[in-house]
Amino acid sequence: MQTADIRVVMLRDLRALGREIALYPDDATLWQHIPGITNSGGTLALHLAGNVRHFVGAVLGGSGFLRDRDAEFTRRDVSRAELAALVEAAIGEVDHALGFVFLLKNLKRLCPNFMP
Repeated sequence: MQTADIRVVMLRDLRALGREIALYPDDATLWQHIPGITNSGGTLALHLAGNVRHFVGAVLGGSGFLRDRDAEFTRRDVSRAELAALVEAAIGEVDHALGFVFLLKNLKRLCPNFMP
């Protein structure tokens, strides 16, 4: 799979996560535990956004994001609006980082002497 394909899939799935968050009827429902499922939807969304922002945004894209992994599993005071904003931030970081990687790969291919 090429960088451009990975970017498309990640953006698609993060946008789907944003739509799923919006479907919760209220903030409290986002944090309810369902029997047989270890984490609430809110916890999973926080963890996913944090993971993507760290590995793609900060490590690959140099965004400067500092991850608090423990808080991803302990916070319960996050509203749907705040969680949606975190997912939107992850979308922006994926778009920037993977778009930049794609650009560099193509510049190197088209201009073999290019040195970033």
